[in-house]
Amino acid sequence: MSPFKRGQSGNPTGRPKGSINRQLAALREAADKVLPLVVEKALAGDADAQKLILDRALPRAKPMSPAEPFTLPEGDLLNQVQAVLRQVADGELSPTAAAEVVGMVATAAKVEEIDSLRAELSSLKRVLEGRKKK
Repeated sequence: MSPFKRGQSGNPTGRPKGSINRQLAALREAADKVLPLVVEKALAGDADAQKLILDRALPRAKPMSPAEPFTLPEGDLLNQVQAVLRQVADGELSPTAAAEVVGMVATAAKVEEIDSLRAELSSLKRVLEGRKKK
């Protein structure tokens, strides 16, 4: 049998806020000693130290494409994707922008499919409930 009562914590006060474990404290202390050495090597021209600092200090650059105006035809999603492909073929839209647009159209298709399935399920539920009542 457990020495603790069910639903009652064995350590009701818990760990004090702001406290850290010994291992984390030791790692932080070591980092405080190592970091100046790495910076010194990087400034002296050590490419590995420079790469380490830059990889950790700077966020990765994400490609950003400027907004390109274009039009999607009204109608079904297949026609819209074909229109995007025509605009790429005609040089009116970059392949990167087209890939993003086609991805958005694909997401819209998934949402449309889920909405349609939800409506069908609701309809089937009404039919089944009607049969149960008879």
